[in-house]
Amino acid sequence: MKTFLILTAVFILSNIHAVVVAAVTFIVTLIIFTIKDVIEDEKDNGDQGKSR
Repeated sequence: MKTFLILTAVFILSNIHAVVVAAVTFIVTLIIFTIKDVIEDEKDNGDQGKSR
């Protein structure tokens, strides 16, 4: 079990750039989707305001 953990740690450390890239990509995707939702909400609110 210890050797497995050590191997996993070494693998993660050796591929830390891949882990960082994956994390950054995930965060950027979340931000983009959040911004899209906010923009769509603003557009909906604006449309409702114009139609009144």
